[in-house]
Amino acid sequence: MNKDDDWSALRPSTRVAKLGSSELRPLSWFAAVFLSLLLAPLLAGCTNSMLASARTSIAAGNYAQAHEDLEAALRNPSLSAAQRREARDDLCTIETEVGPPRYSLWRQHRTCAQAAAEAGSSSAERLAKIDQTIKEREQAQFDQSLQAGDIGAAVASLRGYVKIAPDDRHSITRMEKRLWSAVDRRDQGLRRQKKRHIRQVLGVLDEDYPGLHAMNQRAFKRWIGRDTSAAGVPMLSAIAISGHTLELKVPEDNLRQSAIAPETFARINDAFSVWCQCDGATHVASDSSGLPVYLARLNLLMARSEVLVLPRP
Repeated sequence: MNKDDDWSALRPSTRVAKLGSSELRPLSWFAAVFLSLLLAPLLAGCTNSMLASARTSIAAGNYAQAHEDLEAALRNPSLSAAQRREARDDLCTIETEVGPPRYSLWRQHRTCAQAAAEAGSSSAERLAKIDQTIKEREQAQFDQSLQAGDIGAAVASLRGYVKIAPDDRHSITRMEKRLWSAVDRRDQGLRRQKKRHIRQVLGVLDEDYPGLHAMNQRAFKRWIGRDTSAAGVPMLSAIAISGHTLELKVPEDNLRQSAIAPETFARINDAFSVWCQCDGATHVASDSSGLPVYLARLNLLMARSEVLVLPRP
């Protein structure tokens, strides 16, 4: 028998196998539907049991067990809308009653926000109180951080405030102005300390960037754009120079994807200091929020720039 005969002998059985599998599909679908209908009462009964157990535990003050039962109930796909609302409202109540450290304010906010999003929820008032507490705490921490000169902690508090109260533009704008003023004061203080030694540092950096000082501002900005481009795609949305400060804005998508490493901005600040023949500072901000992400300054001991990486959500 040749190869053609072999294949012709196999084809009928192959066709039969394919027909058999297709004929089984409707039966498999029917079986799955039948099984789900059969299990539905059992799942519903299990859910009712967990919710009843949670109510009993809440009445007895056993919040840990009630929390566990409610979370288990919410994982059940057979939960009705009314049951889901009840479970989420009860979780919100438990977490606000127990409070920190077991349930942080941000954890309470997330849980109660999920509850308040359910139709007919009773958690809106609790959520409003939690958010007000968070706003007051972030504002106080922001003030303390600025007084201590901790720019990173101040940025973290401001981001927390924006997250909880994005529509409070008056307070957010005021806090942003205070933050950037603190950054400028920090730069000026460092500049005064470095004034005697800056010439030595620039002498070292000049060797790494020959001819850069001769560029005009427009040419230098083009140089920055090329240096931060990946495969010809611009990574910056804005470049501005104000005195001894270089201001760069980066699209939020590029920041999330870490498209530009902090080391790049350290190198750019080296080049900027050579170009302006000054103790340069580079401020890198998100173009969507306007908040600082990286702050680069010269480190006289290293004769190179260093970057302060600020917290981001």
